[in-house]
Amino acid sequence: MTDSVRLQPQHLAMLRDESGISEQVIQARGYRSILDRDELRKLGFAPSQERVPGLLLPLHTTDGQNSLNVYRPDKPRVVEERRKGKLPDGTYPQKVIKYELPKGTAVRLDCPPICQPQLADPSIPLFITEGQKKADALVSNGACAIALLGVWNFKGKNVMGGTTFLADFDHIALNDREVFIVFDSDVMTKTAVRQALKRLTEHLQRKKATVVHIYLTAVDGAKVGVDDWFVANPDKTLNDLKALAEGPRPEIKAAPPTIELLDEAPAMMTRPLALIDKHTYLATWVYVKATTREKEIKGEVITLAEPIEDVKQQLVILREDGVIFTEGAGDKSYRPIQETGIIFKLPEIPQQDKLLSSISLKEYAEGKRPDPVDVFHRVTAVVNTFIDFDRSLASQQVMTELIACFILATWFLPVWKVVGNLWPNGDRGSGKTQLLVVVCELAYLGMVVLAGGSFATLRDLADYGATLGFDDAENLADPRKADPDKRTLLLAGNRRGNVVTLKEKDGNNGWKTRQVQTFSFRLFSAIHLPDNVLASRTIIVPLIRTPDRKRANADPLEYELWPYDRRQLMDDLWCLALAYMNEVQPYEGKINQEARLLGRNLEPWRAVLAMARWLDDKGVSGLWHRLEQLAIDYQQERPNLELSDYTALTIRALCRLMATKISAPFGISDVYDVSDIRQMMGKGEFVFLTKYITSQAHKVIEDDELDLDTDKITSRKIGRVLGTMRFVKEREPGTGNRGWKVGLDDLERWTTAYGMSLFKELGLPDPNVTNVTDVTNVTQDEDVLAGVL
Repeated sequence: MTDSVRLQPQHLAMLRDESGISEQVIQARGYRSILDRDELRKLGFAPSQERVPGLLLPLHTTDGQNSLNVYRPDKPRVVEERRKGKLPDGTYPQKVIKYELPKGTAVRLDCPPICQPQLADPSIPLFITEGQKKADALVSNGACAIALLGVWNFKGKNVMGGTTFLADFDHIALNDREVFIVFDSDVMTKTAVRQALKRLTEHLQRKKATVVHIYLTAVDGAKVGVDDWFVANPDKTLNDLKALAEGPRPEIKAAPPTIELLDEAPAMMTRPLALIDKHTYLATWVYVKATTREKEIKGEVITLAEPIEDVKQQLVILREDGVIFTEGAGDKSYRPIQETGIIFKLPEIPQQDKLLSSISLKEYAEGKRPDPVDVFHRVTAVVNTFIDFDRSLASQQVMTELIACFILATWFLPVWKVVGNLWPNGDRGSGKTQLLVVVCELAYLGMVVLAGGSFATLRDLADYGATLGFDDAENLADPRKADPDKRTLLLAGNRRGNVVTLKEKDGNNGWKTRQVQTFSFRLFSAIHLPDNVLASRTIIVPLIRTPDRKRANADPLEYELWPYDRRQLMDDLWCLALAYMNEVQPYEGKINQEARLLGRNLEPWRAVLAMARWLDDKGVSGLWHRLEQLAIDYQQERPNLELSDYTALTIRALCRLMATKISAPFGISDVYDVSDIRQMMGKGEFVFLTKYITSQAHKVIEDDELDLDTDKITSRKIGRVLGTMRFVKEREPGTGNRGWKVGLDDLERWTTAYGMSLFKELGLPDPNVTNVTDVTNVTQDEDVLAGVL
C-alpha cells in the first residue's frame, strides 16, 4: 500500500486515477509529496522553484542510479518569454513551467526501476515516451519503457560542452531490438515534435534498432498522452497499443539507374545554332499557353471547374529537314526532344527579337525555304541605307557586299575554323558606331557591348557564339584601363576550340572550373588603329564623315526606315543558316585552294570570301571576284591602316636595296617575271650591311609617312628583326664587313607571305597587271582604293 504520509490524496489520485499507474510502480519509483520548502532547497532547487505543495518524481537513470529529481508544483510558476517579443496588448507571451529541474543539472534518461534489469536484453521490446508518469503507465501495463524529459532530450551536453546523443543509451542493448516511440498526439500537428521524432529514429536506427512509431489520436481537440490512452481505454492492453504502431514512412525511391559505359561522349548542344553529326539544329524559345483541365489529387483525376492557363517560354528545336522537337506532349506533329539523342545545355534565353519567330518556325516545318540571293540583296540594301562608304576601301557597292558577306558569315559560324574581326575606323562622326549597330542588328545574336556591360553578360554571350560589337574600343587596347577578364573574352576567340577557363561558385560547396567558348565574330569601333597582333586578325574599314543627309540622319534602330521588314529578314537569316549549313561547309576549303592570299593575310578574309564564293555559285554574279580582288588590294592599304610592322618595314627596305642591284646592269623592259631576273643575275644573292638596310627603312617611313619614329629605328633593332627572319650573316666581298646575305628567293618568299607585290617593291611593272587604270574604275561615280595601285 502507498504510504499516505509520502503522498497527499491529490497526488495519489493524479498518479493512480489520472495516469493509470499501479501501486507497485508508484512505490518502486518513490513518488512523494513535498510540503516543506527546505526539502527542495536540500535537493538543489532554486528559491524561485520552491513552490509547495507539490509532487517529487525521483529520476532513475539507465545505470540504476538515482542522482536527480524532478518536481511538479501544484501551482506552477509562470515566466515571460521576452525573446518572442511583445503581444499586441503590450504584454509578453507567458509560459507555464509544469516540471522543475534543479538549476544547472544535466539532462538524463529516466528508466523506471522495474525495467532497469531488462535494458540489457534486446529481445524485449522497448517503449520510449516523453515524461516519467507516461513511462510508469506503460510499465504498469507490462511494458519495458524509458522516458525522455522532453522530445528533444535524447541529446545533451558532454563534458567539453558539445551536444551529443546521451551516453545513458549506452546501457541499453539496441541492436536488432524492436523499439516503439510513442509521443503525445500533437506529434502530427507540431513541426518541432515531428522533427524530434525523425531525428531520434535516425539515431536509434544507426544503432541497429528496429524503430516503429505509435500515433495517438487527439480527443475533442485535446492532446492525448499514452497514460491518457490507457485510462480512456481500460479494456485495452499493451498489444492493442502495439497495433497502433506504424513504421517510419520511407521515401519512395526509384530503381537505381543501369550504368553503361559509353564509347564516346554524347552529343551536346551548347549554342542556339549548331552542326552535330551532319545535322544542323536551331534552338528557339517560343511562347506557349498550357491549359490544364484535369488534376490528380490523391490518386484521383479531378476535372477542374475552371481551366488553368499558364503562358511561358518553351525550348523548341528545329532540324534542317523541318522536324520540330519539343518538351512535353504538345502538337502530335512535334516529336519528343529526347529523340534527338542530344544533351541540350542552353541555360540562357536570348532576347526575343533575336530569336526565330514561331510563325517562321511553322513555315519552315511546312517546307518554306529562303532564297540565298534574295536574302543577300536585302542585307546589302539595309547596309546601303545607313552607311556611306565614300573614300573607303572600295566602291559603295563592293563595300556593302563586303559587310553583307560578313553578316551572313556570322550565321554560319559552326562551319568555320577561323574568323576575322571587323574594325570600323575613323574620326568622330564618321559612322563607326552606325556600322557597328547595323551589323549587330543583322548578325547572329548580335549585341553592341558598351564599356559598362557586366562580365557575366559577356561570358554568357561569348559562350553562345554571339556576334559582339564593342563600341569605343580605345580603352580595350590598354590593359591598365580595361577589365582583364572582359579584355580576354573580347580579344580571344578567332579560332575554333578557343576557350577561356573561369572559376565559378558551386553552390555553397566551393568553386568549380568553367570553360567558356570564345569562338565568335567580333567588331570594334575606334578612332585609333588596333595593335599589330589584333590588326593581323582584323579587316579595318576606314570611314569619313558623310555629307549625305539621308544616311547621316538615319538611325538603324528606327525599323520603319529599313527597306525591308526587319523581323522577316531576321527569320530568313535563321532559316538560311539552318537550311544551307551543310552546303556552305566545304567552301572554306575551296577558299584555301583558290584564294591568292596566304596564311595570316587570308585568315581575316576566309569566312567572308567563302560566303562570297558560295553566293556567287548561287547566282550573285561576280561577287567572288570583286571581294577576292578587294582582299588583295587591302594588303597594299595595310601600311596606312595598321600600326607599322617592323618585319614588313624590313622587307620593304631589303627590296629597295635589291632594286639598286637590278636596275643598274639590266633594262626594265627586259624583265617579265622573277625567272627573267634569275636568268640575268643567277641566284641574285647579295650581302647588305645593317646600316644600309636601316637607312632604306628610314626612307620608307618618310616616303610613305608611316606612323613610326625614325630615331627609334636603329641598326640594332633592324639587326634583331633580320635575325628573327633567319637571314644568315656573311662578310661583304671586298670590304670584309659583316652583313646579311639576301637573295631574290628570300624576298619572293617574304613578300608573298606578307601579301606584298615583289615587282612593286622592286620598282618594276607587274607583268600580271595589263591595265592598272581599269582595275580602279569599278563604277563611274565612286572612288576606289586611293593610293593602293
